[in-house]
Amino acid sequence: MGTSARRLRARQTDLDAVKPTTRKRVARANDAVEHVIRTRKANRDATVLHSDAPGLLQPQSDLEHTYHFTQAQLKPHIDLATQAKAHFHLDLSQSRLAPYHSALFSRSSRSMLIASRLGHVSLFDWRSLKLRSELTLNETVRSAAFLHDDSFFALAQKHFVYIYDAQGLQIHTLRTHREPDNLVFLPHHLLLASTSAQAAPHGRLVYTDTSTGQVLSECDYASRQLRLNNATNAAVNYSNGVVHLAHTSGVVSMWSPLSNRPLARMFTHRSSVNHVAVAQNGNWMVTTGEDARLCFWDLRTFRKLFETNLPASPSALCVSQRQLVALSFGATVQIWSPFSKSYGLSVTQQRSQPYMRQTYSGNRITSLQFCPFEDVLAVCHETGVRNMIVPGAGEPTFDTRAPNPYETRKQRRQNEVRTLIDKLPPATIMLDPSNVGTVDKDPVQRVREIREIQNRANLDKIQRRALKKKQKGRSKISKRLKKIQTSAGEARKIRLQGALEERRRTAKLAESIRDRDLNEKKAGFAPGGVGSAPLPDALQRFVRNK
Repeated sequence: MGTSARRLRARQTDLDAVKPTTRKRVARANDAVEHVIRTRKANRDATVLHSDAPGLLQPQSDLEHTYHFTQAQLKPHIDLATQAKAHFHLDLSQSRLAPYHSALFSRSSRSMLIASRLGHVSLFDWRSLKLRSELTLNETVRSAAFLHDDSFFALAQKHFVYIYDAQGLQIHTLRTHREPDNLVFLPHHLLLASTSAQAAPHGRLVYTDTSTGQVLSECDYASRQLRLNNATNAAVNYSNGVVHLAHTSGVVSMWSPLSNRPLARMFTHRSSVNHVAVAQNGNWMVTTGEDARLCFWDLRTFRKLFETNLPASPSALCVSQRQLVALSFGATVQIWSPFSKSYGLSVTQQRSQPYMRQTYSGNRITSLQFCPFEDVLAVCHETGVRNMIVPGAGEPTFDTRAPNPYETRKQRRQNEVRTLIDKLPPATIMLDPSNVGTVDKDPVQRVREIREIQNRANLDKIQRRALKKKQKGRSKISKRLKKIQTSAGEARKIRLQGALEERRRTAKLAESIRDRDLNEKKAGFAPGGVGSAPLPDALQRFVRNK
C-alpha cells in the first residue's frame, strides 16, 4: 500500500506539470477509478464488528484458548456502546443491608431490580443509572421477579408475596403464597408461581393469575405420595409454560397448574439438585447438584446428553438467548458454549472446557442473569453488582413479538392491552405444545399409542437384553432360548402334576367314605344311629317295648 501511494502521489505531481489536455483529463479519471477500487478492496478486507449478527470469540490457533481472555483485554476491541455497558459497577459494600442475592433484568432489558436478604430493594434504569424506586422493607426478602413489564415486580418476603409498582407502592398481597422462596413468572399466561421455603412445614407450588388475582391451584409436592422433598430452585420453560422444580431428593419435576401431580419426573443427580435452567427454545435443560456435576438433558427424549465435572458445586446458573450457560462458584464465573457451531472447536472440546472465565477476587457471587438482546451478564455478589461482557450471548435482533427496549409510554400501554388480549389459558401448558388446538382422540386408542411409544423408547434396552454377542458352548443364544423354554415347560408340568395328585387324593377319600358306609350298612348300623343289632345286657333295660 505504501509503494502504491507513493507512485500515485508522484503521478499526480507529474500530471500537475502537464498542460490541460484531453490526455491529462483521461489520466485523472483513471486515477480516480483506481482510488475507488482500492478503497473498496480495503473496506472488504478490513475486520468490521457487525452488531446485528451473532458471533463468538474465535481462537487464532489450536494452542490458543478463549477462556484466557480477561475483561481488561477484551474491552479495547469492542464498540463504544458496549464499552459503556461494561463499565457498569454498583458498589454497595458500605450498605448495612447486605448481602445482596438478586440482580434481575426486565424482559425489555431496560430496567434492573436488585434485592438484598435484609430487605433493600432498588429498581432503576441501568443504562442511564436513573433511579425509579427504592425500598427498605426491614423484612427478609428471599426472591424477586419482574411481571409482564417494567412497571410491576413481585417480592417473596418472610410470610407472603407482595406486588409493587414502579414507584415502590404496594398494590397487592398474595396471602395464599405462604412462606415463599422461589418466584417465577409466565409472561404468556400471566401466571405467578412460588415454592415454599425449605424451612417451612409444608411444600406447595402455588399458581396465581396476576390479571384477575385468582388462585388457580396449590400443588403439594412434598406430600407422602410424591416424596419429592423440598424444592431448592425453580425455572420456566418458555416454549410450553411448564415449571421445573429442583428437589433435594435429586429429582427434577415438571408441573402444570391443572394437575395435582407432576407431568414428568427425572432423576438427574444422586445428591441434591441445587439449580435448574431451561434453554429458550425448550429443547434442553441443564442441572447442577451437590455432586459437582454439570448435566445437560434433552427434554424431547428425557435422556442425558452429556455431563461434565466441575471443581465445586455452583452457587448460580443461567442460560442466555444464544444457548450460552453461565455458572459460578466462589468468586469465579465460567461461561460454557456446548451447542454453538461457530466456536472454532470440536464438540468434544466445547463440552470439556469453558468458553470464558473471569474471577472477581474478594466477592462471593450469589446470582447471574444474562441481559436480553445484549452481550452482557449481570454478576451479583454480596456487596454489589457489575456487568461482564460475553460475546455472542444475546440475540442481535428483535421482532414485534418480543418486548421493545426502546418503547415509549404510549407503546407500553398498547402492549399491555395486547398482552391481556393474547393471554393464553392455563390448559395450553403441557409437555408437548404441538397438541394445542388438536382434537381429542379415542381414550382406548390413545392408551395404545402411549404403550407403543413406551415400547419404542425401551426397544434398545430390550434388544440389548435379548440379543447379545453370539457365544459358543452352552451360553450361546439358541441354548439360552432352549433353556428358557425348557424351564417354562417344566414349571407347567409341575403345576399340572400337583393338580392331578390333588384330584387323585380327593377321589380316594371319597371312595373310602363310600366303603365305610357300605360296611356299616351290612353290619346292621344305620348311617346316623343305632341299628337292629343286639344290645349289651347293661342297655337292655332302656329299650322301649313296642
